[in-house]
Amino acid sequence: MQTTPAPNSYYDAYWRDRFDPVLFERRIRTFSKNYASHLPPASEARIVEIGPGYGEMLEFLVRAGFSNLTALDNDAPLIEALRRRGVKAALHVADATEFLSTRGGEFDCVVGMHVLEHFDGLAGQALVRAAFHGLAPGGRLIIEVPNMANFITAPYARWADYTHRQGYTIESLRALLLTVGFRIRASFGVARSIGSVGQLAGHIAQRCTDALAWTFLKANYPRVDIITAPVIGIVGERPAPSADAAP
Repeated sequence: MQTTPAPNSYYDAYWRDRFDPVLFERRIRTFSKNYASHLPPASEARIVEIGPGYGEMLEFLVRAGFSNLTALDNDAPLIEALRRRGVKAALHVADATEFLSTRGGEFDCVVGMHVLEHFDGLAGQALVRAAFHGLAPGGRLIIEVPNMANFITAPYARWADYTHRQGYTIESLRALLLTVGFRIRASFGVARSIGSVGQLAGHIAQRCTDALAWTFLKANYPRVDIITAPVIGIVGERPAPSADAAP
């Protein structure tokens, strides 16, 4: 029997029945390939994820040995679905900006996988500022978003989800974090994991479109560091206070 979606629940109305265990595992492998080296060094690090989706990042973090995990979303049915699946994290239904703004220095890492593009420019900056506030000195912010620099894949990535409000290239993403006060640890095109012949073929096709987009953009913007992967990631760090800073 089909259940009626909860009012205003994007998860219930659209995402609930689209879970794919094969894609879930591939996503975990992709996280490991791209982000394992950027996680906090201590297994007891306090990590919070904004918009956990199906829980792929949380599962990756558990497998990586982290246990002090928190996740939040403003979609209550999504959080309830994670609870029913036994996700090993403290789960909250909350507004991310408000949540982080009231927890100064409580976390060692803030993660947002395909979350920032759901905020308009000003709201996105407010979210990143709240993440900066919620991080302890030396804490890290990890963000992943669709890449608007790849003009072949960007139109679909931008408009496939009606809740998308803002698009980013690696340049605008770096500028946003620097403006808030983060130091950039790394920024890169996200490399998907390859686990089958079909995925390898898809990877080769993707790299061809990446190269085509890079060639056209570089011809017009030769001094710009252009990354044309369909998805980009960035890791920012909240700087520790300077030793000679005024008391």
